This record gives sequence, structure tokens and C-alpha cells, in this order.
Amino acid sequence: MEFLRIGIKNLVGMLLVAGVLGIMQSKVKKGKATHTEDGLQLKEQNIITILGAILVGFGVIALIECIRDKEDLWVFVLFGIMLFSGLWMMGRGVFWEVIVNKEQMIVHSSFFGKQKVIPMNTSIRVVYDEDGKNIRVYNKKKRIMILSTETIVGVYQFWDMIKETPVSIEDRRPTIKKFHVFNMKLEIVIFIVAALFTAFLAVSEIIYNGTEDICMIILCIIIVIVCGWYGLYIKAMSLKVDDNEICYKNLFEKERRFQFCDITGCELKKEMLIYRIVCYKEKEVIAKVLVTAKNADLFWVRLKKEKIPVVREVQSGNSDLEKFKERVKELENQLMISSSYLNR
Repeated sequence: MEFLRIGIKNLVGMLLVAGVLGIMQSKVKKGKATHTEDGLQLKEQNIITILGAILVGFGVIALIECIRDKEDLWVFVLFGIMLFSGLWMMGRGVFWEVIVNKEQMIVHSSFFGKQKVIPMNTSIRVVYDEDGKNIRVYNKKKRIMILSTETIVGVYQFWDMIKETPVSIEDRRPTIKKFHVFNMKLEIVIFIVAALFTAFLAVSEIIYNGTEDICMIILCIIIVIVCGWYGLYIKAMSLKVDDNEICYKNLFEKERRFQFCDITGCELKKEMLIYRIVCYKEKEVIAKVLVTAKNADLFWVRLKKEKIPVVREVQSGNSDLEKFKERVKELENQLMISSSYLNR
């Protein structure tokens, strides 16, 4: 089916481009915040505009091929969504900006820079998310905007500035005594979407071509099972630390409650292609955490702080492990600063 050829080609292309851009973003340092006459300027990084332009390009090419091959209406809708998503990202990168001072915030929207002025008063509430990736701004109960700490230039200076204003501040970031280890939504979404997309391809193949290509159908079923199961598995994992108490749960496992003193050993090990923190009570495994999980690095730092014996620790590995180790060093340095958010 021609639609499958177009879809697979564009999907592979987008994944490759997204991977390259992800590597570029991780290597490039964020630019410094800009101070204008009106105050601190917050802007998206250029990578958002670039990624939006790429999505627009893929969307246009796919729509042209769909017109040429006279595909069904819903196919046009699918690639139309891709095109408009790219246009929104381009608008976000080009037009969106926020000017902040101690009296007000001036927000220029993604749609041609439409301006909105928000006074800095007690009705404004600013929340630093638990995962540390977003700062959310509310006017009473209505959300005004979300500021990503990963893509927006000047967001940390914004957080420091609002502390000197009358707005309400809520810092949900973890402390060394209380935190939550969980897998990031993006990773879960990737596996679930991969499973759904593959299932869609399999159903489309059966509808249009029957069961002629049985090998492709079987392969799709295997991919659906693996991606779907793993997506649910990482979604179910949760480890909460509250002072010395630990609550751990995972897929198909009963909830476990224990204390740090119950852990007789831990290790940082490689299993297949992934790296995990594994905790033991004697010879029994009582908790497993992916190093890519949010706050997994903080959990490892806490284990060392509690002087839990390390049975084994992998010293080198892929980029995930290297980022994990870098973050562990940063957290250990933060703990030495009494005014750090970890010690609050």
C-alpha cells in the first residue's frame, strides 16, 4: 500500500532527524539570558524552530505524494496534523517570548506574537514541577504558560527574579529526604505510540492485502507485544522515599515497603542494553530502577549517603550511564552546599 510506504519513510526520516537534533541539543550549551529595557527576555532555543521547519518539510512532501497517489481523506488529515504541528513549533520559536520584570510579565504568543500583559500580584502562582523540567505559571487556577527548563533560555534567571515579587511560589523539586523515582512520560509515550502505530500498520496491511505477507504481520504483532509490554512496565515502576521509608511498586509485583536499613547491598549493573540500580535484602531483589528514570541519580546518592554496601558498580557504558554519573557528581556537589534546594 502506498500509504504505508509514505508513512514508514517519513517516520524513519523524522526519527533520524530527531535523534541527530537530540544529540546536538545535549552537546550545545544554552545561550545566556537577554536583558532588555523592559526586563528579562525568555526565548525558545533555535532547535525548536529548526525541528518545526523539518516537520513542515516532511508534512508538505507527504501531502504532495498523497495528492499524487490519490490517498484517502484520513491520510491527508494525518499528515496535515504533522504540517500544522511544525508550523506551531516554528511560530513558537520565532514569535513566542516573555519579558519579565518585578511589576509585570509581557507574553508574546506563538501566533504572530500577540501581546498579553500580566501584572505581578498575589493572584499569580508559580510552580516548579517535581521533575524539574517545567515551571508553570497560573493566574488563580487558570494556567497561563509552561516554561521548559530544557529549551527556554533565561528560565533559571526568571525563577530567581520572581522570588523578589509578591507572587506565590511553590517549589516541588525533590529534597535528599523526600523524592519520587519514576520513568519520564516521553519514554512511556514513545513505546506506547510505537506499539499503536505498528498495530495500525498491521491492521492496514490485513485490510488492503489480506494475509498475503504473513511474515510482516507476525513481525508487527511481535513489535506491538514488546513495545506495549515495555511501555506499561516502565510506566508502572514507582519508588517513593519519605525520610527513611521507601515504597516501591512495579508491574505484576506487590507493593513493597521497607527502610534504608533493610537494604543489605546495592549495585549499578548492566542488563541486556540497559543499566539499572538494583537493591537487595540479603539475596532477595527488593527494588530495580532504570538509570534513565527521574531522580534515579538522587536515589543512588542517597544509597551512598546511607552507606549501603555497593556490591558492584559499572564504571563505563553508553551515553545514558555517562549522563547518570555526571548528574550524580553534580548532586553530590549540591549536597555540600547548605543553601541548595536539595537540603531545604
